Amino acid sequence: MFNQQVKDIMTKKVITANRHTTFNEVAKLMAKHDTGFIPIVDHDEIIGVITDRDIVIRGLSNRENYNCPVDKYMTHEVITIKPDASIDQASELMAQKQIKRLLVTDQGKLTGVISLADITNYNNKKALQALTGINKKNTRSYQDDNPSVDDFKL
Repeated sequence: MFNQQVKDIMTKKVITANRHTTFNEVAKLMAKHDTGFIPIVDHDEIIGVITDRDIVIRGLSNRENYNCPVDKYMTHEVITIKPDASIDQASELMAQKQIKRLLVTDQGKLTGVISLADITNYNNKKALQALTGINKKNTRSYQDDNPSVDDFKL
């Protein structure tokens, strides 16, 4: 029950930008798609990621212009995982690298993103499914086995 793969819960539709995309353009993409994380690609190759925090902390706080291209402030070291990796492997890699998102790649191509929120949602769903299954299987009534307070003479 708990042996699913990254590809089973990852976000498959990933919004990307290129190294020449400006802070302003990326910020608009983030707002439109309700994300704080955009992978940066160059000819289908992942070259980095930019976060809303990168824009504010690395860029704007250093008096950078909103027309600055993201390649100057993006994170170049990207951590990836294969789609057929287990969710446990993804979770362990996130913990080890202290990151909230992993880029999912297949033969060097970006196929998705798995986030800490995806894993948390997956585990909560699985726990709820397990609990629901336990409750459905346990249809035995305990009313006959457990007398109520009224059955006792005081």
